[in-house]
Amino acid sequence: IYITQQEYPVPLWPHGPMTPTKRKQIGFVALFKLKPLTSGDIFPHEKTHGPPKEDRYKLLESTRANFCQVFGLYSDPSGKIEESLKKRIRGRASKVQFQTVDGSEHRMWVESDHAFLDPLLNLLQKSALMIADGHHRYEAALRYAKEHPGRSTPWSHVLMYFTRMEGDGVSVYPTHRLVGGLEKRDAQAFVARLRKDYPTDIVPLDRTNPQKMARRLLSQLEKKGKTPYFGIYVADSTELVFVNAKNAKIKVPATLKQ
Repeated sequence: IYITQQEYPVPLWPHGPMTPTKRKQIGFVALFKLKPLTSGDIFPHEKTHGPPKEDRYKLLESTRANFCQVFGLYSDPSGKIEESLKKRIRGRASKVQFQTVDGSEHRMWVESDHAFLDPLLNLLQKSALMIADGHHRYEAALRYAKEHPGRSTPWSHVLMYFTRMEGDGVSVYPTHRLVGGLEKRDAQAFVARLRKDYPTDIVPLDRTNPQKMARRLLSQLEKKGKTPYFGIYVADSTELVFVNAKNAKIKVPATLKQ
């Protein structure tokens, strides 16, 4: 296996650090024996789409190689696996070390000692896995293995990165989408139309104190519980619009309500 350690900068969040800091994530890269997503041993968390899966499949068929690992999360509340990895690399020079443009530092160690690996893998087998990223790649690999049953054993596996979901190095950030090319009046008209068809909440924005404003927004979201909301902001506006897609006054696709 390949033990990896990534130290990356943490964005300054309202509920997070107020000064620049870094987090350290440790895990390892290895082959994972492919299992159906209905097996109870590995779980997805997002829906997949046909065109991206076909794209990943064609790449696999053309190259017979995994260019990017599936990101897998295992559960280990005791932290035994993570602590074992940390002890193993302590004081050892890494085989590979580099820094990316965002300031993240990456290091990798090669490990092949079965006296160390076997107990670690036995612990790992007790935990189900969740796919954090790479759903399309995983399903493409499943299809490839099914359609090439006569090929050698590597095709029954996929390259995966494993890290502990309870670890301090795992971060989940919000997703943002920026829509450009709209005139301001068109954007305002769009928001006005949304307010007719969807339940909305308006939150005034205080530009004089961004940290206070951010905390207020997060507080508003926490009060909404698990109800799905979209937040919309028009450039130079003095308010943020929360749109409730679940209780629309018009027919909404089921996927938006989930």
